[in-house]
Amino acid sequence: MPFSAKIDIFASTNKGLKRRKNEDAYGYLLRNNFFLLADGMGGHRSGDIASAETIRYLLEKARDLFSTYHAIDNPLNISENLKILIEHTNHWIYHLGKSKNRLTGMGTTLCTILFYHSHILYSHVGDSRIYQVRNGKLKQLTTDHTLKNSNNESDLLKNRRQQQYGYGKILTQAIGTSIDLNPVITTEPFFKKDLYLLCSDGLTDLIPNEEIEYVIKTKKENLKEISKTLERIALSRGGHDNITMILARPT
Repeated sequence: MPFSAKIDIFASTNKGLKRRKNEDAYGYLLRNNFFLLADGMGGHRSGDIASAETIRYLLEKARDLFSTYHAIDNPLNISENLKILIEHTNHWIYHLGKSKNRLTGMGTTLCTILFYHSHILYSHVGDSRIYQVRNGKLKQLTTDHTLKNSNNESDLLKNRRQQQYGYGKILTQAIGTSIDLNPVITTEPFFKKDLYLLCSDGLTDLIPNEEIEYVIKTKKENLKEISKTLERIALSRGGHDNITMILARPT
């Protein structure tokens, strides 16, 4: 069966200490081993609606898509289907934002991971991240879609703008802010006991990768304890943003 892998998961979200509302959202299809997380863009109108609608729409369409899959389907073919699905989600959120004045300009990040046969298929848009932990070593699988990481400007110009305007947090891609989107789906094998972390920047802005790795090592098998420990650390450092995580581990 294509979705036969058994996945242990723990998911959590926290409003943090500074935000008036939680603009993060997450969801999953346990039957299909499909997990996704979205972070409504701070400073944009209706970020909470953008993230919630992205999760709702994508889960609905993914459920229909996965119902057509068979054991012989190639992960590379599914990768193309997921790419189209994310593009359609972007169109939905973009046009929804155009439908009412109060929704104008809304947008959200997105990251997804699908466990299919012996492979993962993962994608992201924006600066929400996906990490892999294998044999105790943390690896960041995604690169933030920010101006800081963009190849469209000279290094000198990027450095000057980052210093003056904080461009390290300006997103170059997001769901719903433009009709054009270029999602990339990456496919690679997974192994039992690998651990995958999907998270919003309310976590990674406050906890460096080395410390995330240390917490995961010390808490070992307990996904809830890993999540709650990381959440407590982020809150103790100001909790300036919403903090959302999904931990998923094939067993």
